[in-house]
Amino acid sequence: MLSDQRLVSNHLEDVNALLLNLQIHALCVQKRRQELDPARLCFNLFHLISDKYLKETFHSDILAALLDPHGAHGAGHAFLHAFIAWLRAIPKGCDLNGLDPQNFTNSKIEREIGWVDISVLDRDSKKAIIIENKITGARDQPRQLPRYLDHVEGRNYEPVAIVYLTLNEPKLPVEDEEWKQPEDHERVHKIFISATAFNYDLPCLNGNFIPTCEQRTTNLDVLFVLRQYGELIHDLGKNCMNETLMSKLCEEMTRTMVRRSQTLSPLLP
Repeated sequence: MLSDQRLVSNHLEDVNALLLNLQIHALCVQKRRQELDPARLCFNLFHLISDKYLKETFHSDILAALLDPHGAHGAGHAFLHAFIAWLRAIPKGCDLNGLDPQNFTNSKIEREIGWVDISVLDRDSKKAIIIENKITGARDQPRQLPRYLDHVEGRNYEPVAIVYLTLNEPKLPVEDEEWKQPEDHERVHKIFISATAFNYDLPCLNGNFIPTCEQRTTNLDVLFVLRQYGELIHDLGKNCMNETLMSKLCEEMTRTMVRRSQTLSPLLP
């Protein structure tokens, strides 16, 4: 058996291995930033609606209502143009020249036409934005995004952006066996934008689009809705991110200890 001194030395080396792990340090920094975040969900109408805010259609309905230039918010195209400005600010690997507010000055919004969550269609430019809402973590359907392109193009519109909107982490679509590579991949990714509703480091729906809309309205009812929805997104995103961080932290600590045990095993008597 190992001596007491040897056991203490091994424990100290274990602790040191954890402290020197840069990945663990980065995760702890993120966790601390969350703990210092003062925002909290107080009296919120959307939260009082019970489980409806956990459904994909709930978020799509709200977003579609805000983007609709003819909606009751009375802001015309201002919110839609703020949405486009936010999308243009998101880091991406493609140059979306067609994603320009000037191409969306006579637009209409459609919900669940051709199974597309939200379609932004401009009658004059014939440009289109496809929005796939994954805020609640819905899975990709077989050949989902290529089918959306087929539908919109079949109506004589030119898709200039596919917005893949997730809760708090940028993600890529699942390319199942029904995708016709390389055509489907190229068609989707040349106009693909991975967007998040909540993120501390990237331009996000809650941190960029919603605050801009708040600045562009003088309607107190609309301002109330924007702030309440923004608070809900913040709360959902922060809680989900906390769960993800703790899971990653535990996994990294486990891997570190496994590597330590593998290093020590040849030395044990």
